[in-house]
Amino acid sequence: MEIPGAEAASPTVEMHATDKNPDFVEDSEDEGAENVAIEELPPFRFYLEREPMENVENIFAYQQNGLHPVLLGDFLGPRNRFRVVHKLGAGSFGVVWLCRDEEAQAWSAVKIVRADLTEESCPEMEALDHFRGLDPAQVLEDHHIALPLETFWQQGVNGRHPCIVMPLLGPDIEHIARYYGHCTEIIKDIAFQMVEALSFMHSRNICHGDFRPHNILLRFSKEVDEWPENRIIQLLGGEPQCIPIHEYTDDGEMVYGPLPEHIPAYVVESARVPFGSAMVCTADIAVIDFGVSYDPIANPPTRSPGIPVVYSAPEEALNMSGCIGPPADVWALATSIFNSQTGWRPFQAWGAQSDGDIIGRIEGLECALGPMPRMYRAKYKQILVETFGENIPYPADDFDVDDESKFAVFRHQDRKEEMMQEAKVDHFLKRTLNLTRSLNINEAAGKAVLDHQYIPSKLALLPPFDDYWPEQDYHEPDPDYPKRYEYKLEKEDADQLFDLLMRVFRWKPEERATAAELLSHPWFGKRHEMEAENADFGLVSSLEGEVPDVPDWGTIGVVRGLFQKVMKSLAWAIWRRKAPSSESLR
Repeated sequence: MEIPGAEAASPTVEMHATDKNPDFVEDSEDEGAENVAIEELPPFRFYLEREPMENVENIFAYQQNGLHPVLLGDFLGPRNRFRVVHKLGAGSFGVVWLCRDEEAQAWSAVKIVRADLTEESCPEMEALDHFRGLDPAQVLEDHHIALPLETFWQQGVNGRHPCIVMPLLGPDIEHIARYYGHCTEIIKDIAFQMVEALSFMHSRNICHGDFRPHNILLRFSKEVDEWPENRIIQLLGGEPQCIPIHEYTDDGEMVYGPLPEHIPAYVVESARVPFGSAMVCTADIAVIDFGVSYDPIANPPTRSPGIPVVYSAPEEALNMSGCIGPPADVWALATSIFNSQTGWRPFQAWGAQSDGDIIGRIEGLECALGPMPRMYRAKYKQILVETFGENIPYPADDFDVDDESKFAVFRHQDRKEEMMQEAKVDHFLKRTLNLTRSLNINEAAGKAVLDHQYIPSKLALLPPFDDYWPEQDYHEPDPDYPKRYEYKLEKEDADQLFDLLMRVFRWKPEERATAAELLSHPWFGKRHEMEAENADFGLVSSLEGEVPDVPDWGTIGVVRGLFQKVMKSLAWAIWRRKAPSSESLR
């Protein structure tokens, strides 16, 4: 018998940020309980009633030391403080729930982590050590990083779970180019905040490890916290959609009756937060998810932290031990900026790539950056041999470990030049930057967004639009539907963005610009100068999270500013000294 929804239980979306907090609120039950690795209990006989339309968690994780079963209306935390209203996301480490804080009368996002991840073994909590002593609210305002507001433990039938309380945030920016790509000032504001956030992280000796649009969320306007429940539910797309879980026998027959207590009666599909239709999303961002973060000095990774290949630097894609550090984060930053402005990944133009397509990735990199340096060639050939055995899909004389004068994996020089000539550009990456693009909103809505006169400011609302382009018509549009808005980057903007990207997209990590250096790039206009002026007048907190009572004037202010710049670059210099150079890897 075919079991409905039997293949619908795998996770597809990763999680919001979690961090370590010395002030964990301890529950009163079984404080000495041990957390051990999840043991799957075969045969697993529980399946979803239907295929989910949105992201749901892996129900196989509902077992001892796994996920905590939660139903809508449940209460979490000490004194039953948080009431569960909807689901915001799910992934391999836990589930994030929209909750009403009944004590503070505010909306919160509460992440319940798997029981086998203790405070000591969860990288998201360890990351908080790097922000010790800082006010989370001030870090969000000044540096665009969402830190936990508080933490607690939740005892349940499947174990004792770390829980992290985060502010309620808006949608991620993965598809922002589809709606605001023609508003270059909005995109530049968002991109500049990305650079500020990563620069601050690196100044605190922490690398994010998964810096990409999926982990960069827009912030809601402050009024949303005052909204009643029915309005919040409407904002999130309507009432939560629940999918029942059923138990089946080994013969595929459904078992009637209540489920065991370690399995919830249903899963909730994750809410979908809109961009511009509700007039609540701002152009301010919040970087989340420190689940694969690391200290590049004390604990450098020996392989890629797990960022998708399309966002990974060459040393991450090839798992080059000892080479992964801040420059890899900056590569992901540049890729995220490119994606936010164009809707593409920078090396995607070479051809369709899956997230794990390393071969296509390397071919695209060689088209844009030239032949692969020797430091990578032996490792790449090893990957090809492990993947294909002796049947490497390239002639032997096409792959020379030592010869940097020619492409390593494919005779694609002719194809590259043909594509450049067709696009009338002098560099492979410029081809994508100079394309005419279509938005996911129609012409009238696109013009209305431009006419809105967006003025950059703190928590400035994104211009609204009323008419989405139907997703089902994205590839084969209905001729009766209004034409989508089309745009092309101005030449000056395209050229400046290209210059910014090429300061980062370099094979060798030590040759890439730092996040701090990118802050003053011409593509951002005068944003860096404005931020510096705000800091001088005490409008932005210092590195220690303290807001000066009076402006810093004269010689004292100059000395203080120079001191902060030196301290911010010190961690980077130490990493570069410890990391092996390209020459040492030859």
